Amino acid sequence: MKHFLTLLFLCIFLVCAGCAKVYLVDEKDAKQAIDDAEKSLQTAEDTKVDLPKLINKADDELTQAKRYYNRDRFSEALELAREADKNSKNAVSLPNEAQSAIEECDKKMNLAIEGGVDGFFPEEFKIASNNLKEARERADRKNYEDAKNLSVQASAVIQKAMDEVEKTNNAVAAAKTALVNAKEAKADQLVPDQYNDARDTLSEAQAAMEERQVTKAQQLSDLARTKAEKAVNSAKEKASIKK
Repeated sequence: MKHFLTLLFLCIFLVCAGCAKVYLVDEKDAKQAIDDAEKSLQTAEDTKVDLPKLINKADDELTQAKRYYNRDRFSEALELAREADKNSKNAVSLPNEAQSAIEECDKKMNLAIEGGVDGFFPEEFKIASNNLKEARERADRKNYEDAKNLSVQASAVIQKAMDEVEKTNNAVAAAKTALVNAKEAKADQLVPDQYNDARDTLSEAQAAMEERQVTKAQQLSDLARTKAEKAVNSAKEKASIKK
């Protein structure tokens, strides 16, 4: 019985010690978070950021965090202080981030238009253009978060279109190279049917590209390259038999 009571008291002591440790850690973390939030809020105010709603929200959150801290509600204080810190930092960074996103999107769109990419994906570019226009309007209304998100979305659409066109151009180039290799292997003489089939498929791919059918052009280019490579192998086999 004596050993049992000793063990019981030991367990209670360890549990209490653990709780005290967690309590102290939470108190320390909450205090640090509040200090960080105060610094971030001061920076935002000194920078004279023109986002009063976000600044006021951060101020309110910080005030409530301090109240929680004084009532020993450290977990809640920690959470609110971190939110206040985030909102203060966003108030400083969001305008610049939004402007950078708009400029990057505009630059990417102009580059794509110069390369004729918009002709391959007219609907996608219409959506991207509308998003960019809306992003500028949101930025003018100081809705920087939406402005940033709209610009990023538009940039992603444009980049995807550019990647698809580049991928297709590479596929066409690879098919042309394969056909040149086939001619060098005298496939046009040794296996003319295979060579002509590959050449005709490449012509179809180029025609699809001119018609702005990117997916079809890519598929046909890959098929033409495969046919040309098979023609090379067949030509080599036939040449070796003749020897």
